[in-house]
Amino acid sequence: MYIKFGQGIGLQGSVLPPQFTKQLSQLFDRAATISQKEVLKAFNQSFPGKSIDDVFVEFSFEPVASASIAQVHKARLKSHPDQYVAVKVQKPSVRKQMNFDLLVFRLWCRLIEYKFDFPIMWSVPYTEKHFRMETDFYQEARNSELAMNVINTDNTLRNEAYVPKVFWDYTSKSFLVTEWIDGVSLVDPEAVKNKGWNLTHVMETMVKVFAQQLFVSGHLHGDPHPGNIIIRQNPDSSKKKAQVVVLDHGLYINESENFRKQYCMLWKSIFLQDTETLKKISEGWGIRDSRFLSSMILFRPPDSHIRRAKNLSKARSLGKETANGTQSEFDRQMDAKKLAIKFFSDSSLLPPELVFVMRNMNMVRSNNKALGSPVNRIKIMAEYSAIGATIDNLTHSNNNSVYKMVHEHKIASKEHKSTDVIILDMVNSPSTFAKNVINTIFQYTSLLHFKFSVFIIDLAFYYTKYSSLIIDFLTNSKSKPATRNFEVVIDQAMISNLEDRLGYKIDPEIFNS
Repeated sequence: MYIKFGQGIGLQGSVLPPQFTKQLSQLFDRAATISQKEVLKAFNQSFPGKSIDDVFVEFSFEPVASASIAQVHKARLKSHPDQYVAVKVQKPSVRKQMNFDLLVFRLWCRLIEYKFDFPIMWSVPYTEKHFRMETDFYQEARNSELAMNVINTDNTLRNEAYVPKVFWDYTSKSFLVTEWIDGVSLVDPEAVKNKGWNLTHVMETMVKVFAQQLFVSGHLHGDPHPGNIIIRQNPDSSKKKAQVVVLDHGLYINESENFRKQYCMLWKSIFLQDTETLKKISEGWGIRDSRFLSSMILFRPPDSHIRRAKNLSKARSLGKETANGTQSEFDRQMDAKKLAIKFFSDSSLLPPELVFVMRNMNMVRSNNKALGSPVNRIKIMAEYSAIGATIDNLTHSNNNSVYKMVHEHKIASKEHKSTDVIILDMVNSPSTFAKNVINTIFQYTSLLHFKFSVFIIDLAFYYTKYSSLIIDFLTNSKSKPATRNFEVVIDQAMISNLEDRLGYKIDPEIFNS
């Protein structure tokens, strides 16, 4: 758990001095390792009666990567001597230490909720459950295969993204053998840039992979940090073309069909400016402020610049004097706390999936930001949300191959609920011809509205990307790269929105995570 917290801090960009982030980023793939003796012990426990030489023709005891739960070794199987494999060995202390770590985590969350009156315990049981599941490598192997199968259902992702093949004969609960992949880790974005690959293609593929998981399959990677993304030369292309390889499939969530559908509709309603649907979903989740929810979901401000200016004037008129700093630090913290508490009406209604959904989205956003925002992340995700919103697995599950795969995966993972079977038997009520015509007209109108909203977002993206370059060319000057980074611009707008609400200046690096 502490290594995972360290990984989170390592994603904090310039919030901390570079010395901190440089050191903590090592936790993505260079955490403390276990000895050769412990590796052999783990193997013997997984495959009693066999020696490591019975299985491997070559095995490097020097780990090539090490993170919170396991470390990875490079080897060659006797059954596949011409192919290198990645051997993931679980650290022996993990199972014993996890109970204590999760107890400390639970106590800290309870203390925070009690001391600061901020709802946080609603997410703890769900978080604990999935952290425990991460230690089962059988589960990780199943997650890997499902992730690859889901990718292959999307024609725009097939051959563009990849998940390493699992060797089931040599996999146990704490020992996982997969195909070895040579490539460049996203931990080093400069190395990725120096390879000469098309960064727009790289990031577009990566965002699409996780958008498909989030909005279409509901089988979502919970830990897409840079250490779990490798970029390699596409083996199916003779030209210089990158392929995105997704690693470490231990931490996944299976969204409920109800949440997946609601989350798609939430995104869609934001772009359609459908305040009624947005408010209905927000209230169902125990959230009072639907507009602020939309800004947190998209990581962009809901207000226009004019409205923000009005809000700022109003805040100042109420005595929130930001310029001369007359408000005390305590008052500022209390205002922030009131704003956070006001956000919730009933935290028990919050979908537990939101914890990992927001974690996933923030990491994807950080990855895009690290490469200079080569793609419009919001546009790509909005398009997948529209696709996901058209999928009705509650009534047409038999026509959806992705849903079938995920449904079977849930059964294998023992997460299946009997109510799902009842729901699947539901059918649409008959509708009249006139109703169908009206619905068709409404759908096309909504589609045009949605496309126009996405187009506006795209205009803002390209304006941010190219306006400073044009100005630099005309004035023979050189602006900072950050001015062309769309994610940075969104951060700044989000900060401005929060300052309007709170009435004072906040840390400009608060969203560098």
